[in-house]
Amino acid sequence: MNSYEKRLILILVFLIMSYFLFKDKTIVLTPGVKIQTAPKQKNLSTQEKFIYKGAMLTKIASISLNAKILSKKYYSDKDSDFAPVDLALGWGFMSDENLIHQFDISQSGRWFRWHIKDPKTFAYTIEDVVKNSANMHIIPVTNEIKNKIAQVTKGDIINLQGYLINLEKPNGGNWKSSISRTDSGNGACELVWVESFDIITNEYY
Repeated sequence: MNSYEKRLILILVFLIMSYFLFKDKTIVLTPGVKIQTAPKQKNLSTQEKFIYKGAMLTKIASISLNAKILSKKYYSDKDSDFAPVDLALGWGFMSDENLIHQFDISQSGRWFRWHIKDPKTFAYTIEDVVKNSANMHIIPVTNEIKNKIAQVTKGDIINLQGYLINLEKPNGGNWKSSISRTDSGNGACELVWVESFDIITNEYY
């Protein structure tokens, strides 16, 4: 075996190892609703403003939640300097393994997309799904939080605390958070300043 063939084998081994180390995994819990309560949100009467990466941020509501990760997506778009990752989250029946497998779920273009595989056998309405799930644009406050989000995978249960914010970009344009649990479509995602993030999956097996 010559040196060229040895290099090819080493490269192949590296690619195979990388695939198994870094490919997306899915955490599957026992059936049943894992998160009984919706996110706790309190709209702020006094809205704190502060500068972050040249942008003006305004805290408009506090938020605290436990939720199941339905999907995670990193972006490298014009807004990724502020919010590099989106998390699609579920609670209520959207945290039940019996129900989640009935969906095709994906994220792209900062949107959370879901499709019911067999609507005839699905027991809930579209409005029910909207009220029990959300796509959140995540601004991690610290490197520790950023690293925890990097570790989380589809199916995990997480605790998140922080603030819903509006963001005025330094070169013009606004990015506003939804403050409703019942809206859908354009503008329905939450923009979240995350001050605390923990993976608590082991509490729910």
